[in-house]
Amino acid sequence: MNFKASGSSEVGEVVPTVPVKAAKAKPSKSVNRMSWDNNSVNALIGEVTLANPFQFRYKTSDRARAWQQVAEGMVKKGYKVDCRAVRDRIHVLKDKVKAKNNVERAASGIAVEETEEELGIREAVERMMQEEEDIELAPKERGDEQKKKTEGEELRKRACETMGETRKRHQDEAGTSTTPKRQRNKGRDTLAFLDRKMELEQEMKREDLEKRREEQERQRAEEMERRREEEERRGAEEAIRQRRFELMQQQMLQQQQQALQQQQQQQQHNQQMQTMMMALIKSLEKQ
Repeated sequence: MNFKASGSSEVGEVVPTVPVKAAKAKPSKSVNRMSWDNNSVNALIGEVTLANPFQFRYKTSDRARAWQQVAEGMVKKGYKVDCRAVRDRIHVLKDKVKAKNNVERAASGIAVEETEEELGIREAVERMMQEEEDIELAPKERGDEQKKKTEGEELRKRACETMGETRKRHQDEAGTSTTPKRQRNKGRDTLAFLDRKMELEQEMKREDLEKRREEQERQRAEEMERRREEEERRGAEEAIRQRRFELMQQQMLQQQQQALQQQQQQQQHNQQMQTMMMALIKSLEKQ
């Protein structure tokens, strides 16, 4: 702390001065805030489809490089974005798709009205979400399969053991030496019960995992069936609209043809009347 003499204070009095830290300037953003529309979103989806960051697991260097490739592709197309901007926009699109799916489920499968462009964006984002889910679940499924394999090998190994080997294994697991006959039999029965209980618990876990996998597959199949039915319904509605449009055009054409025929008939009638009048005038002049 520095001290200096003050002119307004008494002689010998010193006033402490506290150094003032300069305010740090806020770093300016290097990338302007992007205003997204359907054109920029379609361009972003094209770049994401090309780089495919969702083929890599979350928080890996490969996925980070893929997002960087997406950002560079957007910059080449003239968009002022960075890696974080494109990643955040995809997250926003995923949240919107999830919200629409929840609305449809709550409405018992009634589809949300969408344009063809919005439907295309939604389907592309759903494919990204599905691929991300598959790549994240793959290691867990492999781990479950390896665990099942290890447990099966252990069960087969125990089934092939002799009585002496079983007794030795129980003693090794319990960490105790040979006890009197009565105690040994009681301990062996307890360990056998625990082994059986463990086997049953493992079997129940395997069955539970299998049921979960089957339920997930069933839900995916139902979702695919719902989408197929929705596409068929939209196709049928589009065919009906097209047929109505064609019928309307035919009716308009028939009306135009009828009006033209009436006009021609009126012209012929007028010509006939004019001819008759001329003939009458000539006959009167001769008389």
